[in-house]
Amino acid sequence: MNQRRGKRSILPILPAGFSVIREIASSYISTVRLVRDADGDEVVLKTPSESDTRTRRFEREITTTRDHAGYHVMPVLRSDANFSWFTMPKAARSLWEVSESDKDWHLALTVAQAVADALRPVHGAGQVHRDLKPQNILWLETREEARWVVSDFGEVRNPAGLTTHQLTRPDSAVGTDQWMAPEQRAYAHDATPVADVYALGAVVAWVLTNTVPSPWHVPLPRGDARIRGVLARATTLRPSDRFPDLDAFVSALEDSATPAALDLASAIDARAFIELNALLLDPQLDMYEVALELPRLPAAEIEPWCEADPSAFARAARATFAALRASDLFGSKTDRLMMQGVDIVRALFRAGKDEEAERVAIDLFAAIAEKDQWDPADEVIRLIGGAVGHRGDLLESAAFASGSRDYFQAFAARRSPRGTDSPALRRLRHR
Repeated sequence: MNQRRGKRSILPILPAGFSVIREIASSYISTVRLVRDADGDEVVLKTPSESDTRTRRFEREITTTRDHAGYHVMPVLRSDANFSWFTMPKAARSLWEVSESDKDWHLALTVAQAVADALRPVHGAGQVHRDLKPQNILWLETREEARWVVSDFGEVRNPAGLTTHQLTRPDSAVGTDQWMAPEQRAYAHDATPVADVYALGAVVAWVLTNTVPSPWHVPLPRGDARIRGVLARATTLRPSDRFPDLDAFVSALEDSATPAALDLASAIDARAFIELNALLLDPQLDMYEVALELPRLPAAEIEPWCEADPSAFARAARATFAALRASDLFGSKTDRLMMQGVDIVRALFRAGKDEEAERVAIDLFAAIAEKDQWDPADEVIRLIGGAVGHRGDLLESAAFASGSRDYFQAFAARRSPRGTDSPALRRLRHR
C-alpha cells in the first residue's frame, strides 16, 4: 500500500539539465522534487525507485497520463526515452492542503466533477486509477486559469487481458489505506472502475466532514439526507451496490444539491421515490417517524417505488428493517411497516431482483421475530407458501440466516397444509 514506508534509498541521480530547489516527497515508490530546468523554469521532477516493478509502473504512469491527457489531468511536460523520469507543472497545492474553513459543498462538488472528467477516458479504456486521494488531486494555476487536476497514475490497472506485465501480485493490496475500496485489499488486479467511485465518495465525504476515513468505514456528513444517501451508496462495501460509474455518482451529487429537500412525509406524498430511498438510508432518521409515515404509501405504489431504482430500493428497505430491529418500537407501531416489508420482498421478486429480495428478507425476518409480531409472521408464511421454484429456497435460506427459522416454524406448523404449498413451506413445517 502506498502508506507503507520501506527503508529509504539513496536519491536517484538527477538528470542532466536540472538543478534541485527542494525535495517534495520521497518513498519506496518514487522521489518527487521541485527543480529548475535548463530554461530557468520551476517544474516538478519525478523519478522511480530502483526496482524493476516500480520502473514498469513508472512507464505505465507516463503512458497512461499522456494517453488520456485532458483538462483535468496533470500534464506530463517532458520525459526521457527510457521512462526514467518525467516533469510536470508545479501545483499550487493539493486538496489535502486546503484549510478546513475552505471546505464546503461547492468545493466537494467541483472536485467530484473534475475527477469524473479526468477519469472518464481512463475508465472508458478499461483502466482503474486505484489511488484517488486528496494528496493526488492538485490545484494547478496558469496565467490564464486555475483548475483541479488528477495526478499520480502510478497504480493504474490495465484492462483484463491487456496486461503485458502483471505488476499486482495475487493477494496483494494496491492503494492507500484510508481511501481505497475494500476489494483492493484482497486482489487489487480485479478492481473495476467502481473502486474509483468508492475512493471519490470517500474524498467528497472527507471534504464535507473534515474526518479522514478509516479502512472499511467512511464517515458521512450530517444534514441533508439526500447527500448522505448518495455518499452512502458510493462508499458501500459491495462493489455491485455502488453507482455504476463516476458520471452517475456525480449526477446524483448534483441532484442532491437542488433546493427544497423533501422530508419523509412529503417524499411519500409526492411519490418522490429516489428522494425516499435517500431519506431511508439516513441513519439519523427517526424510526418512529418511519413507522408512522411509510405505511401510508399504498400497496399499489410499492412496485413503482421498486422500479424507480431497484438497488437503492433494496438498500433502503434493508436499512429500514435493520433500524427497526434495533429500535424500541413494539406492537401496533411496527405491524403495518412489517406487513409492508413483505410486499417489498414480493416487489423485488417480481422485478427479478432475487438476490436483493433475499437480503431484504433476512433483515425483515429478523425484525419480525425480534418484535414477535404475529400478523406479519403469518404473512411471511403465506409468502413462503406461494414462492415458486428457487425463490422458496431463498426465503428458507433467509430464515436460517436471520436466526428466525424456529420462530417461523411454529407459524408454519399451525397453518393447514394445502396442495399449493411450496416445498420450502413443507420443509419449514416439518423441520
